[in-house]
Amino acid sequence: RTFRRLGLIPLCLWFGLAALHPFENLLRMKLIGTDELDLAKFIRFLSGGRQVSLAVAYILYIESRDYEVEVVTESEGSYPTRMKISQWEAALDDRFVRIHRSFIVNRSHVARFDSRYVHVGGRTIEMSRKYREQAVAKLDTAKASVQRATTPPVS
Repeated sequence: RTFRRLGLIPLCLWFGLAALHPFENLLRMKLIGTDELDLAKFIRFLSGGRQVSLAVAYILYIESRDYEVEVVTESEGSYPTRMKISQWEAALDDRFVRIHRSFIVNRSHVARFDSRYVHVGGRTIEMSRKYREQAVAKLDTAKASVQRATTPPVS
């Protein structure tokens, strides 16, 4: 009764939930199988009225369609959201490159590209003139680093 009169029940609930937060991270580490969990590798957003926590590495591309943005992943399908594409661009790291006013692609999932098109996740996306020069430069950098990593050293 004293807790109720003083309005301490919400405060107690908040402290209780805050105490469970470290256990959530431990559970994620066990499920993912890593010793160190880098929360920067996950992004949280609303999709269809529910909170989604998604590993950034699984995102193939992000497509803007009028008032809705669709986050397309390699294995989990796609997630519609109301978050603007410019907000996505600001929230994501340098693995992602804007190739069109309606598209952001994950460089690590780009199968191939040329001066006009990017092939990612079985889809061919045209680069716009506005973003082409910057996108090709970033994609070339990613391609060169992948080639360096996969080319065996010459002895």
